[in-house]
Amino acid sequence: MKGTQIVSTANATLQNRMNISIVFNFLRDVGVSYRAEIARQLKLSLPAVSRAVEKLIEQGYVVEGEKISTETGKKAVSVKINLQKGAVLGVDMLTERVRFALFDLNGNLIDSYSGGSLSESKNITADLIRDIKTFLAERKKNGGGKNSKIQSIAIGVPAVVDVNTQTITNAYLYNGLEHADLKEELAKKFDTSVYVENIVKMAALGEYNYGQGEGYENIIFIEIGNGIGAGIIIDGEILRGASGAAGEIGFTLVGEENLTYKGNNQGYLEKFASIAGIRETAIQGIRQGRKTQIRNMVGDNIEEVKAAIVFEAAMNGDDFSLEIIQSTLKKLTIAVINLIIIINPQLIVFGGDIAACSGVESQFLKPMQESLEQILPFNPPKLVLSSLGQDSALYGASLVAVESLFTGMYPYRIA
Repeated sequence: MKGTQIVSTANATLQNRMNISIVFNFLRDVGVSYRAEIARQLKLSLPAVSRAVEKLIEQGYVVEGEKISTETGKKAVSVKINLQKGAVLGVDMLTERVRFALFDLNGNLIDSYSGGSLSESKNITADLIRDIKTFLAERKKNGGGKNSKIQSIAIGVPAVVDVNTQTITNAYLYNGLEHADLKEELAKKFDTSVYVENIVKMAALGEYNYGQGEGYENIIFIEIGNGIGAGIIIDGEILRGASGAAGEIGFTLVGEENLTYKGNNQGYLEKFASIAGIRETAIQGIRQGRKTQIRNMVGDNIEEVKAAIVFEAAMNGDDFSLEIIQSTLKKLTIAVINLIIIINPQLIVFGGDIAACSGVESQFLKPMQESLEQILPFNPPKLVLSSLGQDSALYGASLVAVESLFTGMYPYRIA
């Protein structure tokens, strides 16, 4: 048995920093409160709460408001988050055109913007900085720059991110992303804190707090786009793993014959069951002479084939399209069943490009749910589509950005 070694104890300064984090998050949860009520709810002493509130007021993150009635009938000065303090910026680098969104400190969306495509960029960091500046300049030009002082930035990347250093260790959708020093360069340029995280993990946090995951403690968010990834939340906490690679289910193998598959940058599952995989399978079949409605739907220009068209043709009874959908469904069902057996979630939310395809509920979710009920020895989780759509990651980024201001070292939750 390993011995316990105490490196340091929580001195008064550290305890006050923790209290500031806790009080700040409490106010984000409840909106408006007063010092004595905060102390009662958090089981902290009134002097400790008062010190934390005064520090937050001094820093401008909290403001006092009107007096409100207490349980005893007396009046107390209310306190709440200062929404005029500034904003946090969320960045979604998964989409073809990088998306940005400004949120206030309570998580309300202020404005959004679509930048350029960075997939072929030779200097991703410089181009990202350029797009952020353009976004902020446009807001100022249109009279919306009053509350745009960025307090924190959270960047969601389609890559594995080291848990401790926030450096990108594996990326294939962006050639230059793996060597980009996003955290340091953006922090220096905008004089603010920057947090880098895997984009699907951010989407899971967004869905958990603002979407289908509300009311659940154990959920999995599965993003199916050009790649496939999962964001896993267990007991309210995001699962990152030893090196940040937890949830990289795109590398799942679905049969022993696949053990020789070499997935250097692209996993087996995402090669054959992603949106890109569906498209490539359809194109390959057309080139091999398969009869299908898809050819007519794209005017014989097979480069126009998209996964959404395959789903549409399948809904119209096209045999070839149905074959592709069924093959994809089988592979994904195997991966999902294995994930459920290990994680045992209450809910699985599907997002990404596949969620926008016609008939995805009838052709994917319903038959997969039936398979789970037949195969699993316990009650399966409910399968649903994302309610936030393409904004899941941006809402998750807003949470991470706000948390990086105070709460990164001190996880907070009201029991």
